[in-house]
Amino acid sequence: RIFWLRGAEELERFLEQPWVFAQAQLPAKLPPMSSAEGARVPEPPDLPHIGYMESLLGPLVTAALCEVGDLRPKFPHLSPKETALKYVGLYLKAHNERSPAHVREFYATKLAK
Repeated sequence: RIFWLRGAEELERFLEQPWVFAQAQLPAKLPPMSSAEGARVPEPPDLPHIGYMESLLGPLVTAALCEVGDLRPKFPHLSPKETALKYVGLYLKAHNERSPAHVREFYATKLAK
């Protein structure tokens, strides 16, 4: 069995009486560890960093670039290149699944203008 401990105090308590924890019943589903507790986001071992980024961002960036190509937006006082970059940035922020719904809605309204 593998035991995850929060810190040195918990480790010390565990090492004093490990048999107490050996019979503990855990819930069926544990809550995710927060990054403050030192959790590391797992990465697929078979992909290098670039491949991992491409697999996560590829479809979203492709959709953003296709929409820029279809709509060809033009923001006043910006060059076409700057306009395309700004539009792609707004698109990514509006479609980020990890951001809260109100943030996505805020950027979606900016994108629609």
